[in-house]
Amino acid sequence: MSNGKNFVKGVGVGLMVGSAIGMAVATPKKNGKKMVGKALRSVGEVIESLNDAMGW
Repeated sequence: MSNGKNFVKGVGVGLMVGSAIGMAVATPKKNGKKMVGKALRSVGEVIESLNDAMGW
């Protein structure tokens, strides 16, 4: 079970880092707050679906 939790944590960290890099290279026209909100919702949904898939 510990390996599964570490995996989920790793996926979450990877998604957050990827989102941060995506925001850094995005065009400045986009609303930063809106992008952060969408990124956080996406991370939450991915982690939740991984938890459901692993049966936690």
